[in-house]
Amino acid sequence: MLRSIKKVIFIFCLLPPTIMLGQIKKNKIRETSFYFDMIQSYQFFSDKIRNNHCQMYPSCSKYSTQAFKKHSFFKGITLTTDRLTRCSHDYKNYTTKKAIPNNLCLDPLYIQLAESKLPPSFASNNHLKENDSFQQFIGYLMKSKFYKEALIELQKRKIYYPNYKTSWVLTHIIKCNNELGEETKSLELFNFEIPNSIKNKPEIQFETAVTYFRVKNYNKAIFLFEQLPNTTYYYEKKIIWQSLSLTHLHKYKKAEKLIDQYLKTNTSLILENNRHQIENLRNFKPKKKWIAATIGFIPGAAYWYAQHKTSAITAFTLNSLCLITTIECIKRENYAMASLIGLFSLSFYIGSYSGGIKSVERYNQQRKQRILNKFQITK
Repeated sequence: MLRSIKKVIFIFCLLPPTIMLGQIKKNKIRETSFYFDMIQSYQFFSDKIRNNHCQMYPSCSKYSTQAFKKHSFFKGITLTTDRLTRCSHDYKNYTTKKAIPNNLCLDPLYIQLAESKLPPSFASNNHLKENDSFQQFIGYLMKSKFYKEALIELQKRKIYYPNYKTSWVLTHIIKCNNELGEETKSLELFNFEIPNSIKNKPEIQFETAVTYFRVKNYNKAIFLFEQLPNTTYYYEKKIIWQSLSLTHLHKYKKAEKLIDQYLKTNTSLILENNRHQIENLRNFKPKKKWIAATIGFIPGAAYWYAQHKTSAITAFTLNSLCLITTIECIKRENYAMASLIGLFSLSFYIGSYSGGIKSVERYNQQRKQRILNKFQITK
């Protein structure tokens, strides 16, 4: 009931701006326009009704504000009506943002690559055999996720003790940069600063290859992984990351062949699991966008096809109510109200049509991501 009240309030907050089309300048609505005042009014009343507990992130009002800032008026209306149709429905089709209270559904206006992110690599010093206090200290910082502090210590060691285990220091600088999301700095370090004499060190090549993987340059990552030696320490890691890179390039058969060759003479639970997940990806049958575009002319049909069933019912109901209201206004010869409601009816129709097609993309991304999340990597 509260969700319905929320949508009614939002619709009535949108009504005045539709009359004030004179405030549209260069197809954009200025932030100072009356529209944003109405959005703020909606946010005030909505907070009172629902205690600011919109189940989507960002909330519908913030999403709508972003849409009108970045797009034309009619595009903003379309995006807003699509969001209202999907609000607080079909949670399984969205990524849950656990860092925010109440585990809100992540649905930004622009999705950032999201979608193919694998678990981050873990800092590990298990391969270090020397009892080195500095190495132990760096290992402690990284395991405690104090990457900035570790990076400062490594940079100091690099400057003041340039001959101290150079490859080890550079390798861990790359690791810290990666964990801090500074992959560009890692690549600049490898390509422009590291001397050629140590650039071919396996530990540096491995971390750089992982960096290329993280920035989605899978071909370069594969090239560097192939340069690694087939030693006991690197062979399994090499195959794991090569097969993952091939998987992201949709070269499933090559990835399976690579793993099968390794498993002929070796055992690896990680690779056996990944082999199974690659097979699942290869057998995955995505929903077709052209089907959604074809059946989307029926309000809610594309949502239903994309397994957004509650959103489909909402879209069908809202479009039907708007259409019935428009017809009743025409019968009563209230043409002004009929035009106004008809405009919103058209907005909801276009919004549900385009939103249904996007829901197919979301469905495919979420199903693939669930399989990718089951992949395992070495620590």
